[in-house]
Amino acid sequence: MCFKLVLRPGRGRAPPVSPRWWCRPFPGRLCPQPFTRSAFVVKKANNAQPNWLGVGLAFGTSAALWALHIKQHNEDVVEYERRKARAHKCKQCS
Repeated sequence: MCFKLVLRPGRGRAPPVSPRWWCRPFPGRLCPQPFTRSAFVVKKANNAQPNWLGVGLAFGTSAALWALHIKQHNEDVVEYERRKARAHKCKQCS
């Protein structure tokens, strides 16, 4: 059985939490394994040799999204000005 230990400041240890609640996120297993190897952290990052493909994809994606955002903003401003000029009907301008 595994229990989650909750520490409360000034009160000591809380009673153990029900194992049924603790194992709910892991329905197929009795309890999560405490020291399993993560698939996302296989080896320590080597900062001397950066992943240039990943860096290029990250910056390229960011630049493309900013370009699309600015293009859409400019189109929205043009549409706003067009609608504003169309709705403006005063006797001095007509």
